Amino acid sequence: MKKLKMQVLQLNALNKISSELTRTADLDVLLNKIIEYAAMIVKAEAASILLLDKEKNELYFKASLGKKSREIKKYKVKVGEGIAGWVAEKGKSLIIDDVTKDFRWAKKIDTSTKFKTKSLICVPLILDEEIMGVMEVINKKNEECFDKNDEVALNSFA
Repeated sequence: MKKLKMQVLQLNALNKISSELTRTADLDVLLNKIIEYAAMIVKAEAASILLLDKEKNELYFKASLGKKSREIKKYKVKVGEGIAGWVAEKGKSLIIDDVTKDFRWAKKIDTSTKFKTKSLICVPLILDEEIMGVMEVINKKNEECFDKNDEVALNSFA
């Protein structure tokens, strides 16, 4: 029953995003709507979309949601560095229950913003077999862990 409810929420959110696509040509508005719905469906405390700057080989925050959403926009992440950089480099999704136990986690943004990342899902954004960036959701509400259903839901937005 939980899985069915999640699928219904997911379809409703995708329908709303589809409607937004027809109403706006503003990429910022659209990306912010995507992370808003994604965070709502997987019950995440924060979310962001980082896009790839191919010339500089780094990711930059294009859309963010959460307590530190304005602050993080000034940061860049090198491809291959940290969890988001790893996902961008490998093109594979990650679910991490405790970032402090993961060798890929780079805590510099958390340290600078005084945000505490505990768990996350990060998925690649791929268009025509090319990595365009990553989307991540951070800290499942209610102290739960993200699961495979959450990853599937997030990939539907990617």
